[in-house]
Formats: sequence, structure tokens, C-alpha cells
Amino acid sequence: MSSEQSTTTSSSSLPPRSLIVSNVSLAKDETWLYNDLSHTYPDIKKVSRNHDQDGRELSSIQVDFHSEEIVSEILDEEAIYIEDRPYYIRPFWPVISYRCQNEGHKAAECPQRYLPESRLAELLHEQKTLVS
Repeated sequence: MSSEQSTTTSSSSLPPRSLIVSNVSLAKDETWLYNDLSHTYPDIKKVSRNHDQDGRELSSIQVDFHSEEIVSEILDEEAIYIEDRPYYIRPFWPVISYRCQNEGHKAAECPQRYLPESRLAELLHEQKTLVS
């Protein structure tokens, strides 16, 4: 999984539900990390090790939570604790398609060729709100 962050304004204006944690030992696997973190942060949904383009594990992990509130609290503390040691964190927003509003791809790569009528109405409403 890449730690690529979305550059779309709609996703970055939403509160994040995921964090990227830096400098995590490669000796710690995802299951161990999940178990350790869930003792302190019971709202954890998933822990994933990030990989480079060649598939090699990186020393960063992505931690997904069920809600934005705990992510906001952790961001306010400016660290997450693994084995009672603070680790540097940053928010993570997934790439979201403007066309279909699904995660994981940009509008240019969207399998939905045409903009649904409901999404077009949303975008027109957003545009009118920004202009006024």
C-alpha cells in the first residue's frame, strides 16, 4: 500500500480517519502492531505496513480508525504511542474520485465513464455555494 496522499480538496477538507506512522521497526508485524495499539486506542480498525514501488516493506504504517474523533485527539498530541514510545504521525486521506466519490482512484481513472446525474447536481450546488 502506498502512502500517497490525496490532493483533492474535497477529501482533504474532511477529517481524516487514518494516520501514517513513521519509523516503525520492520521487526514488528501488522498483527503485533494492531494488538499493541488497540490496548491504548480501542477504536482501531486496521493496521497496514506501507510498501515501496517494488513491494519492499517500509518503516511506515497506516493506521485506520472507525471515527475521526480519536484521530483528531492523536493529531493534537502530535504522536501515537507504540510500546509506550511516541512515534511521529501525519494524517492520511485516501484518493477519492470526483466522479463517483469512491476511494482508490482519481476521476481520470474512474471506471464510471459518465458523471451520474445525482453527482452532477451535487457539483453544481457546490459551485453555486462557492460563487455566492
